[in-house]
Amino acid sequence: MDALIGATFSSTMLKIDASPRGLYHPPAPHADDAAWDRLNSIVPWYYRHKCLQGPGVPEGGYEGVGTGYPILVSNTDVSEDVAYNMTKAMYVHFDDYKDSAPGANGWAWERQKLESSFMPFHEGSVRYYKEAGKWSDAAEANQQKNLKRQEILQKAWKEFTADAPSDDEDFKNGWAKARASALEAAGMIAVFQNW
Repeated sequence: MDALIGATFSSTMLKIDASPRGLYHPPAPHADDAAWDRLNSIVPWYYRHKCLQGPGVPEGGYEGVGTGYPILVSNTDVSEDVAYNMTKAMYVHFDDYKDSAPGANGWAWERQKLESSFMPFHEGSVRYYKEAGKWSDAAEANQQKNLKRQEILQKAWKEFTADAPSDDEDFKNGWAKARASALEAAGMIAVFQNW
């Protein structure tokens, strides 16, 4: 493997660090605004983050990228009350678990990037964020953008699967192209174009 992205403290990084070639984390200097503009044009949910933990991380850390982590993901059939209570529990009990595992400190309020999340939040979570006074106009605008993205993807999926090829490779490549075309037609980035 030549390059990958992931949490610096993950078990994958431990494996790579133990390999003959070792591990190197390329920096993303926070003062280089032009580089960050280029990066965010492809991956808008990355933000400036000082990486401090993990194998290969130099003493004192380095300027790199961060993204929402940790994150809970659910299906749409999870009830609003379940999502609300799960979200609330993560913040109410933060002090009880924040030091229990690498990355758990990502649940701290000051680390939340509700205005730049790359997935829509469950309505139960939004209810808690509003109750806690953390939901802003920018978070709502981002939520609506992410919901619109999901609508576009659902429509593209329905159209593609109506007459999709049966061959696995053709299906994968065809869906990647249909997905990218639908998103780009709506003025949204496709991300992960792999054909």
